Amino acid sequence: LTHHALNYGNGYARIARRSGTDEVLALYPLHPDSVEIDRADDGTITYVVTLKNGKKEPYQASDIFHLANISDDGVTGMGVVAAAKQAIGLSLALEQYGALFFARGGMPAGALKKTIPFGDAEARKQFREDTEKTYGSIENSHKWLILEGEWDFKAFGLDPEKAQFILARQFMIAELCRYYNITPHLAADLSRATFSNVEHLWLEFLQITLMPLMTLWEQGIYNRLLTEVERKAGFYAKHNANSFMRGDFATRMSGYATLLQNGIVSINEVRELEDWDPIEGGDSHHIQLNMQIVAGEQLPS
Repeated sequence: LTHHALNYGNGYARIARRSGTDEVLALYPLHPDSVEIDRADDGTITYVVTLKNGKKEPYQASDIFHLANISDDGVTGMGVVAAAKQAIGLSLALEQYGALFFARGGMPAGALKKTIPFGDAEARKQFREDTEKTYGSIENSHKWLILEGEWDFKAFGLDPEKAQFILARQFMIAELCRYYNITPHLAADLSRATFSNVEHLWLEFLQITLMPLMTLWEQGIYNRLLTEVERKAGFYAKHNANSFMRGDFATRMSGYATLLQNGIVSINEVRELEDWDPIEGGDSHHIQLNMQIVAGEQLPS
């Protein structure tokens, strides 16, 4: 559903409930292309799902779990594929160009000009077929081209080096990452990531990229999946992102020591965070007792 919400703009799932109750049994994902949203003048939303047999079946909003990406109307989300279609197209064109260029053994495109014309069209066709058969594959790309008669070769198109092909390919990584709100190092581009900033980039990913998605899920679960009784009882959904916030071992231990010394957590609570088994007597909280009142300070009455 997150993939659909990001790339298509909307993630849909049909909610299956226990008969006669609001209890949720399952979520059945629906492809975004099969769902249409009908919004009435009074704001009522109906989801029209096209089934495999072509039949259209309407569902009330309470029967559809909906994750929407950024939206212009507050109902239908906008996907990365639609927003970044030009950037995606350019990236695919660069990839295809590179594949074709190296498949030809790195030979540039060009034209062979014959000073003395061919005798007829059949001779021209036969020459083209023989040349492509002999020199057109990557295995034969470095063979010498043997020609009879007066010929002139003129290359056309851009040289990959002059067109900055490699730089353009590298730039497209950052360009597409912008649409997903992630930094390039998460797409295996470490050209600008260093040992000193990669941890901060990871925290930025959690706070700026994942947090909105997690909030979207939490709100969707609260509004569509929890029953009225469960909401009144205080139930809610929340992602546990503690594992994402873990630093190196020394930093974690230093933080735990501060929590323990100030009585904020117990030993077993710390052990639980590290997935260790509890110990006997580890549920007590402790604080240091060596802090004294500053001399000369008036005691409260």
